[in-house]
Amino acid sequence: MKDKNLKQFPGAPCNNYNGYCDVFLKCRAVDADGPLSRLKDKFFSKEAIMGYIEWIKTYWWAVVLMGVGLILLMAGFIKLCSVHTPSSNPNRKPARQLTLRRPSQQMRNQRNARARQDQGGNRGNPRFDQGPGYDDPPPYPGQPMELHGGRR
Repeated sequence: MKDKNLKQFPGAPCNNYNGYCDVFLKCRAVDADGPLSRLKDKFFSKEAIMGYIEWIKTYWWAVVLMGVGLILLMAGFIKLCSVHTPSSNPNRKPARQLTLRRPSQQMRNQRNARARQDQGGNRGNPRFDQGPGYDDPPPYPGQPMELHGGRR
């Protein structure tokens, strides 16, 4: 005879190993025919596969169109994304940046970037204005040591 005051923890087997306790300490029966099993039986049964084969035989032209459409979709995706992928080829144009800004802001940022390149990019850099007596900070562990006054 079992003691009814005995508490099980959630996940413990109950009902002679035919169920498991849930978080409310109620015994839930094990469903051998769960949702994934039902889906598998519905889509991958012999009758379903025979139905697929009959549909392919009847509508072969639709299968060919779907195949061509998939190939075109993949080619377009690769073409669109290749513009933004960096390349090690020195003869190619640099990769474009993915931005979600308005075109006017993007053009303004490109003009500002070009202006900074024309100025040498060192304006406002305190290390650029230092003379020969400027000492570099000590190197980080694991990095090669630079010469005195070297710029990074």
